[in-house]
Amino acid sequence: MKWMFWCMPHAYNWYPSVLVNGSKQSENDPGHVTMEGNSICLTTGLTSAISVGVDTFDVPRIAHHKVLARLKLDKKKPRHFCGIEKKATSCIHVLDKVYAMRARTPTSDGMSGVSFRKIGQDEIRSNLLWDKMFQVFGIDRERATHANNYIEKNLLAILKDNLAGQCSHLKGRLCEKSKKNVQALIDAAAVKAVEVRQGKQE
Repeated sequence: MKWMFWCMPHAYNWYPSVLVNGSKQSENDPGHVTMEGNSICLTTGLTSAISVGVDTFDVPRIAHHKVLARLKLDKKKPRHFCGIEKKATSCIHVLDKVYAMRARTPTSDGMSGVSFRKIGQDEIRSNLLWDKMFQVFGIDRERATHANNYIEKNLLAILKDNLAGQCSHLKGRLCEKSKKNVQALIDAAAVKAVEVRQGKQE
C-alpha cells in the first residue's frame, strides 16, 4: 500500500453542565457525557499513513466529513489509488468499535454541536460512561469537575475571547456562521447570568 486512512465515526462527547443543565448540579459535578454515532469521519478520529518514498501530494486532500463516502465510492468508480497498482481497493479502514473523545465546549473553533440544550440521562448510565472515560482515556471525575467549574465561572469571558478569534482562518460563510453561533451563546449566557443574580437576590 502507498497510503491508507483510518476513520473513527463515533465519539464520547463531554459537555460542561452550564450548556446542558443551565448550571452545575453540585460542586462535584463533572459535567455530562454522551455517546454519539456518526456516518462521517470525525477530525479527532481521522488518521492517515504514508509508505516510505511516497510523495505526500499523492495522498488525496478530502474534507473529514467527505472522506469516508469518497473513498468508499472508489471501490466502484476509482479516482484515488492507494495500492501499488491502479485498481480498485479499500483505502480506508473504519474503526466502528473504537470511540474518539470530544469536548463540546465554548472554546471550540467551529462551535459545531455547542449550544444551550437539555440532555437527559439516568444516573446508572452516567456512572457507566464515566467509568469508561477513565478506562479508555484516563479522564477522571475530579479533573473533569475542575474543568466544569472553570468553564461555568468564566463562560462569558471564554465566549468573548472565542468571538474575537473567529475568522482568523475561516473565510466567507463559514466565518459568518461560526461568529453567529458564538454571538448567540454570548447573548444566551448574558441572560442566564442576569437570571442567576436575580435568583440570589430573592
